[in-house]
Amino acid sequence: MITMKEIARRVGVSRQAVSAVFNDSSNCRVSPATRERILAVARESNYVSNSAARSLKGAATKTIVIIGSLSDFGVIAALNTEITKMLLQRGYNLLYNECDLRKHGEIDGLLQLMARGVDGIIFIYNYDLEKVRQVKQTVPYVFLGDSGRADQDSDIKVDMEYGGYLATRHLLEHGHRKVALMVVLPQQREHLRCAGWRRAHQEAGITVDDDDVLVLRQYDGQVDAMLAELKRREVTAVLAFNDYIGAKLIKVLTQHGIQVPQDIAVVGTDGRSFVDYVSPSLATILNPVRPRAEKAVKLLMERIERKELYSAPVGHLIKPRFYPGESCGCAVKPIDRMFRLNAFGLIEKDAMMNFGVDVFVDSGEEA
Repeated sequence: MITMKEIARRVGVSRQAVSAVFNDSSNCRVSPATRERILAVARESNYVSNSAARSLKGAATKTIVIIGSLSDFGVIAALNTEITKMLLQRGYNLLYNECDLRKHGEIDGLLQLMARGVDGIIFIYNYDLEKVRQVKQTVPYVFLGDSGRADQDSDIKVDMEYGGYLATRHLLEHGHRKVALMVVLPQQREHLRCAGWRRAHQEAGITVDDDDVLVLRQYDGQVDAMLAELKRREVTAVLAFNDYIGAKLIKVLTQHGIQVPQDIAVVGTDGRSFVDYVSPSLATILNPVRPRAEKAVKLLMERIERKELYSAPVGHLIKPRFYPGESCGCAVKPIDRMFRLNAFGLIEKDAMMNFGVDVFVDSGEEA
């Protein structure tokens, strides 16, 4: 197997110059042309860096760990993809791990990951900051948390409260006197999205309480019980806790002769791509993925460069966007494009991957 010393000999530079190029050092004084020759020789020779050896010497291993759910096909999967793409472009290797740091004993998994010699770790959603900090930190971390809990510390997350506020405000602007909130589990009433729902009503001078929250678990998920409750409360608009609830609700209402949005308007959340294929199309809230990935990678690179450990969470909030649909009473949007590459789970990724379209451009909202 070819070594850095041999690559240096072939290119006619020092071994230190080759090392600086591979480590993407900020102090690297190698010219762009020489850098390209070094990388070309490395590619042609199938050079593989020895991360373990470099770690023992205290050098950069060019390896990042992403900790998050590997079984998710929605937001977490999209974040993983974007972050992976950005890190690969910077010459990093990736390790993925699904250890649930909220459970007892999973701290051992974190210790094993750091022992493998990595430069940094990105945590996506599935973490308990207090448990993570029980482990002596040897590499920089970045936390991307969107659990919806007000007490979750995070470096970068979507402003879930604002998302609930946007959706509710939009329905109230359509003339509804009150918007019912539909969740699955009782504890979801404490989600930040629900706090935004409350704030929009408060600003409009409308009082809402727990009786205005429809908890599907309390009806054992039964359609007849849910419909009876909607009728009893004279509901004319519903904010669904996610797009799955919103899409299924539209189907159920239509089957029972209830017109959407004429009788009951519906808005979902999460920006799933299938909302455009529901009839009528489901309005939703887009939770930006690419901006989160960009900020996460940028922050991690800065912390690696500064060798920064035990950083206080930055707490950067990214604003979600409203995505109109026929279900809220907005104008019909004709579908004029199918797919050029494949179908993707989120509106944002589907538009970008198939047609290079940024759905947040000209949205009128601040990023």
